[in-house]
Amino acid sequence: MRLAVAVALVMSLAIAPREARGDDDALAQATALVDQGLAHADRHEWSAALAAYQRAYELAPEPDLLFLIGQAHEGHGACEKALVAYRRNLTLKPDTGRRPAIETRLAELGDCSAQPSPAAPEPAAASPATSPPDVAPRPDGARPGAWRRVSGIAAAATGVVLIGASVYFGLDARDAAGQTEDFQADGGEWTAEREAVEARGHRSERRAIVLGVVGGTALAAGAALWLWDRHEESTSRPVIAVGPDGGLGGWAWRF
Repeated sequence: MRLAVAVALVMSLAIAPREARGDDDALAQATALVDQGLAHADRHEWSAALAAYQRAYELAPEPDLLFLIGQAHEGHGACEKALVAYRRNLTLKPDTGRRPAIETRLAELGDCSAQPSPAAPEPAAASPATSPPDVAPRPDGARPGAWRRVSGIAAAATGVVLIGASVYFGLDARDAAGQTEDFQADGGEWTAEREAVEARGHRSERRAIVLGVVGGTALAAGAALWLWDRHEESTSRPVIAVGPDGGLGGWAWRF
């Protein structure tokens, strides 16, 4: 997930006109904060994740960051705040690529007041002597960590897009540099038009560097998430069955 939002930040801020070079620093800080927040979220450290996401949003108010903020609120048990963040994401950016995921979360959360608080588990009742062993089934589609594969693919895809944008700006910077060299070779007067070409070359060069770095990071992060998901699928886990005469234990592997 590390890049659906970070990528939206980069694309929107890198292509838009900038007033000062400090925007590049703000973008880099926001991307780093998103990475930190995702690392905290992986460890279920929701308060730290929320703080990182909110600070990133202050530096780079990309609406898709609200999706991560909503997830952090949800993980922290703040259902109503999560709903506010999800809805604001859709309001500020109706065409977001996360719309299906957000709508799913909104439908599942529904009315927060109607959702019961988690109840303490009741003591297990003694099974009749004639009952077979009781094994809890695993619900279909409920595999923990499935988000890693989806996020990995999204990160890799956006990484490719960013690298393509980096190549575009790199070629533009090279073209501007060539024109500047031609101006200097002519030995004519240095006009405002020539200064504009030189400035365009510098802007394109900076954008190419930023997009290339973030795009490469996105591609690497996507590959790492996908490999992590593949590893988790093949990891063994204990299976316990409880019956009237005692319990049976074993291990199961997924491939």
